[in-house]
Amino acid sequence: MPPKCKPSPSREGPSFLARTSGFNSQAWPLTADNLSQLQDEFAAAGADTRLRSGSLSAASDNSHEMSTKFAMLEKLALSGIMVDRGTSPPESVQALVTQLRGTLRAVASPSASHMAGNAHMAREGHEEHSNRILGADLALAAHDEAGGHPWTDRHSNVQLSVNFLPSATDVMPAQHFEQARPAICNGYRKGLMTDGASVSFTTDEERCIATKEVRNPRTQNLFSMALLDLMLFPWFTVQCKQDRSLYKADMQGARDGATINEYLRSVFRTAQGSNSAAEPDPLNIAHFSASFDGYIICLWVHWYKADTQEYCMERIKFFRADEEDDILEYRQFLRNLEDHAMGDRLNDIKAALRTINAQPAAAPAAAPATATPAKRPRGRPKKVQPVPAPAPAPNSPPSLRRSGRFGKTVAE
Repeated sequence: MPPKCKPSPSREGPSFLARTSGFNSQAWPLTADNLSQLQDEFAAAGADTRLRSGSLSAASDNSHEMSTKFAMLEKLALSGIMVDRGTSPPESVQALVTQLRGTLRAVASPSASHMAGNAHMAREGHEEHSNRILGADLALAAHDEAGGHPWTDRHSNVQLSVNFLPSATDVMPAQHFEQARPAICNGYRKGLMTDGASVSFTTDEERCIATKEVRNPRTQNLFSMALLDLMLFPWFTVQCKQDRSLYKADMQGARDGATINEYLRSVFRTAQGSNSAAEPDPLNIAHFSASFDGYIICLWVHWYKADTQEYCMERIKFFRADEEDDILEYRQFLRNLEDHAMGDRLNDIKAALRTINAQPAAAPAAAPATATPAKRPRGRPKKVQPVPAPAPAPNSPPSLRRSGRFGKTVAE
């Protein structure tokens, strides 16, 4: 039988603090009246009860935030996406990160000063408001903007094909991800609809991307090589959140990066041919992204770890959004990344496209055999002769039927 709760103590007699402290103290139930007495006596003693109340509220908020974060990390891990586990990148990827961080191209940046001066404005509104104010500073300019590379494009809220979204096959539907949708995306400019423009891919290469299929090594299904409609082969993505929710932007960025890793893996595995089981160079599959919450920019690198079949995402560095020196370093990294994207990375992709374009059409995966239904003959159907009713047995009772408007039963 459960113990009975003690009644709330009377406000008369010794103070509540005296009754609940010391060697002879007793436990009292957590009731509104008891809490009210405790707060009144703290206030009379000069204690700031508002601070205590705020601390409890903050602790509750932090507990809920941590619970949400762990649930999101578990959901990612079920699909093989590992975030900030301290995993060392492959040598080729680590060498690229070191190269991108080590070379400074300029000592000043208009975007760095603009972002440092306007970060406080981006924190005042919703995510779309933040993108409008700082979108051009968080990513690189498009070809038609000041300072933009003629082969670079930038778009907001692009949707990546669900065909390359990593997802677990043995979990509940609620554990699957929504379609990857970066807030900001840099990629190669499309040129099929552009007259006389300087573009990164030739017409034949873009036609190959639009018409050829690649085999997803995870599902063994054939899918269109086009990952998205507005640009080609994205090489930098950004996720933005507000209210200091950087971890939410990190988790969505992990989903985006893993999708692009799986897409690049499908392209380069297809270029190697169906008879090759070797994994492509991790450098060809690597991707870079950033997450932003109005206060902090976190730079990430993504790659595929073949021996454990995991999509890894590790932090490169934090940058303070309102510190111009930090943003200058961040912008220099992006400029160096653009140089790499327009150089070695583009050449590797072009080589893969030439190989895929020369291959015969890939055969679809064999479907399970099913029985083929017999075809119905054409023409007028044959007239079916009615089957005569069997003769009644001797000495059997007469059959009954209903007759007339009111269904009167009569014997035949």
